[in-house]
Amino acid sequence: MSRRARPGVSTGVIAACAFAVVVSPGVGLHDAGELGTAAQVLGVPHPTGFPLDMLLLRAATYLPLGSLAFRQNLWIACVSAAALGLIAALGFEVWGRSRERDTPGRSPVIATWAGVACALAFGTWETFLGTGLFVEVYSTALALGLLGAWVFARQGVRAGPTLGLLVGLSTGAHVTAGLFLSPLWLYCLVRRARDGRPGARVAPVVAALVTVAFGALLIAYLPLAARRGPPLDWGDPRTLERLWEHLTADRIRRSYAAKMFVESGKETAALFSQLSELWPLLPAAALGAILGLRRRATAVATTVVLAALALDLTYASFVNPMGIVDRQDGHFSGAWLTLLAAGGVVGLASLGKLGRVAAGALAALTLGAALVFVAPRSLHAVQTGWGPGELYGSGGPLVALPPRAVALCSSDNQCAAGFFALHAEGMRPDLGFAPAQHLWEPTIRAALTPPPSGASLHLDVRPATNDARGALVRATERELLRWEGRWRPVLWDDPPALGPAPPAGSPQAQGLPSLPAGPSAWPPWATFRDPVPTSRAIATLDGAYAAREDDATYPEVAVAWSRAYGAVGKRAFARGDAAGAVAAFERSVARAPDRPIGWTNLGAALAAVGRLDSAIDATTRAAMMDPSRAVAWTNLVRYLAAAGRLDDARRALGAAARAGVHDSALDALRRELDAARAPDERDQAAPAATPN
Repeated sequence: MSRRARPGVSTGVIAACAFAVVVSPGVGLHDAGELGTAAQVLGVPHPTGFPLDMLLLRAATYLPLGSLAFRQNLWIACVSAAALGLIAALGFEVWGRSRERDTPGRSPVIATWAGVACALAFGTWETFLGTGLFVEVYSTALALGLLGAWVFARQGVRAGPTLGLLVGLSTGAHVTAGLFLSPLWLYCLVRRARDGRPGARVAPVVAALVTVAFGALLIAYLPLAARRGPPLDWGDPRTLERLWEHLTADRIRRSYAAKMFVESGKETAALFSQLSELWPLLPAAALGAILGLRRRATAVATTVVLAALALDLTYASFVNPMGIVDRQDGHFSGAWLTLLAAGGVVGLASLGKLGRVAAGALAALTLGAALVFVAPRSLHAVQTGWGPGELYGSGGPLVALPPRAVALCSSDNQCAAGFFALHAEGMRPDLGFAPAQHLWEPTIRAALTPPPSGASLHLDVRPATNDARGALVRATERELLRWEGRWRPVLWDDPPALGPAPPAGSPQAQGLPSLPAGPSAWPPWATFRDPVPTSRAIATLDGAYAAREDDATYPEVAVAWSRAYGAVGKRAFARGDAAGAVAAFERSVARAPDRPIGWTNLGAALAAVGRLDSAIDATTRAAMMDPSRAVAWTNLVRYLAAAGRLDDARRALGAAARAGVHDSALDALRRELDAARAPDERDQAAPAATPN
């Protein structure tokens, strides 16, 4: 292996092996299910369409390894590892080769280890891992941009044609790739046109333009895919007008116009807070910026890196501030900081023998601190989102849907997971599935069976008004409720809270606090007609759990199974099947005993079947696990009062107050308990009252 290839290949192999071990086993949250589905069915995902990602992910599904979701996730993990390898290789090209004259035979070695250590440290960052271990589009864009930077570092202005090809390909990736590559390509184009001989200026410019056009042929995927009528066809970009709207994210720009190009200190502060998680790299990065600007050999490279860093920070703060909270920004910023950190280590090594020792120590400390302090926290944060998207959206509620039901989802996680289960994995093909907020799109309505017409509503506009959307939702429900002369169930993932009226003789009728109406969170699916029995839904989950029990020992997977059982339990509770809810919630807490919401829900179900003592025990456990949750204290006080343990109920109120929980429901319970005191108790307590 050549010396120039060693840092990139070494880093990429190490990262690929590590990521293969910790890659997400199932469908991730947010956009992962939607992107994976669109790739599998060769459809059109949300703007800007990402045709490069769609084709690569579709090719990855032919890997004979694991489930469909795992294959796609493994591909993204490999792309993420390649991005880390490119950072290390770029660090060698920029910093190592520039110092070969100063310290022959030494700086390249230091540059190799500096690039490897800093790149691997960057690989522990939550923002990078959060989009690099399951299906997302940011790792591909980052790798594409870093590949362009590496080519430019090796070839200089002669890299115009290659950069042109990458710029063309970037039209099929996330916009951040083109945001960096386009200025670099234009610089090469201008320099070649200005510096070449008069007769030789045209050829490189034409070559660069041709390669851009060749790479941009990827865009043709979008109208070709739309013409096939796939299950996922956002925006229906068949015409030039709609294709332009999709590529320029017209819908997103309209929806978030109030947030874009407006300085927001809150989002910017959140971005810098996320970047501060790279604290092991920041001292070396600061040193790299200072030393790089002071030395003639590295001043230009350092200036370019700092300019690229400023460009990405500007994009995140003003163009896409709404993506900061979900860690969809900052990938390039983190990569440029990592490159500066590698430069800081190499610059320190050029200060003499003592400097080389210090450089080695700095590289080791940087990587060690990242592995010890940053990696565990990042992995834990990322892994909590694994599995729930698949199991909570499909393995849980979808198995409980009645035959031929139509599910109208509203949350991104539920919609994406449902799309993947139905269209990518082929689960429950009898179901109709659509996002309620996009029913105004004809392509979305066409995916339902039978497709509601909506013709009289004139909703084929972009975007529809809120009133028009509401009218279409109501019309869609009416049309879908009758299909082939039979009632067809329509389900929603965000129903209003339901609660039965307190029966006669209940504690409320006796002047005491009533039992809570239901679990702390309401069911993600409220079935209106022909519900599948709870026992069958639980049996389905039990069978799936038994088949995958080996994987269920991992915390993130255990939480996913807990949520899946919990979804069935909440649905059963909403239907009045308290016994079925108890069975589901008992399995939920058995899968993940550390989830306080599971114990809260189990307590509500136990109370509904009259097992107050068990309900008190379960809810007490929830309150002790998370004292800040008001619903656990509220339910606990109600159960204690219903059991006649008024003194214990008052003590629970005091414990909630000491925990800093302030809630109007607790205040109302306190007043009810005070009113329920015996007259002599009130008389004895009166002198102790604090005077005004």
